[in-house]
Amino acid sequence: MAPKNKPKPIPKIKINPKDNKKASSQPGTVKPTNIKNNVPIKPNTVTVASTAARVSTTKPLNISSQNIAGECKLKCDYSFNYSSVSNPTVTNFGTYIQITYNDNPGVTYNNIQYKVSSINIYSPSLHYYNGGYVSGEICITHVPLYGGNSLMVYIPISVYGITVSGSIIINNIIKAVSTMAPSAGQNTNKGTGTFTLNEVVPKKSFYTYSSGSRDVIVYGVSDAIGITNDSLKILQKIIMPVTNNPAFVSVPIYVNNGGPSMSASLSNLTMDCQALDIGEPMEDYVKNKSSSMNDLIKGDMMLYFVIIIIIIIIITVFVLAYFLKNYFIKTFEMDIKG
Repeated sequence: MAPKNKPKPIPKIKINPKDNKKASSQPGTVKPTNIKNNVPIKPNTVTVASTAARVSTTKPLNISSQNIAGECKLKCDYSFNYSSVSNPTVTNFGTYIQITYNDNPGVTYNNIQYKVSSINIYSPSLHYYNGGYVSGEICITHVPLYGGNSLMVYIPISVYGITVSGSIIINNIIKAVSTMAPSAGQNTNKGTGTFTLNEVVPKKSFYTYSSGSRDVIVYGVSDAIGITNDSLKILQKIIMPVTNNPAFVSVPIYVNNGGPSMSASLSNLTMDCQALDIGEPMEDYVKNKSSSMNDLIKGDMMLYFVIIIIIIIIITVFVLAYFLKNYFIKTFEMDIKG
């Protein structure tokens, strides 16, 4: 019988004790290498790569109480008293619904006076809220009256949001568009109703940030305007998600815990051709205007009093002159007769 081939013994690999010690000191780690040249990557190369990964963002800005850089009060002061509109025109732009809103100046932010130019409704939301999208989002675009950044006010809408008067407004607008303007490029002004943005914008704390020439206010998901499931399904049928999202930015977010304030309508206060100092408290402005009116009234009364005195003096002079004339004539006649 031919002898059976015995398997060759596996050669033993000699391990350098020093290398083993280095490997054991960092368990589970592998040194990065350049595979082609089999040399370690320089540490600064790794740092640059990781930094670039952190700076570049592939997600929208996340609106969350855990993602704020600090609190903003005076610089982020927001006050409004929006006008009422009746049956505004609503246009389907394919990726959003736009409502025209002819508004009188009634909004201030950071001491700049604004008016509304349009209102857009998106689905899903443009921002992340606590790490994810919500059903949709309202964007109110404001333009400055005398120069400055534009102002965008974003309010989330959700099937899990709170039911407020703004819910009825949004549901009516979605229904009107689905009936009269279901396709991109169509518009309608039927069924949109009469409303004011005072019923839509929450009077709660808000987040704020700046990006380029835009100042942005965003309300948290806890203040999302509630819409019905049916309205959301209709909205998702008539518009598509945006492809160019302005919320894809990496900037610090601040919070204004005080929220906005309702201001008196500024349209009536700016009709007197005098510059209105927006930084001046409104009650002081009204007091100053009242004081000026009182001073004007007092000045007019004094003028009328002086005119009356002059008229009395003139009349008195004429009366005296008449009597003196008659007296001297009679005296002269009597001297002639005598």
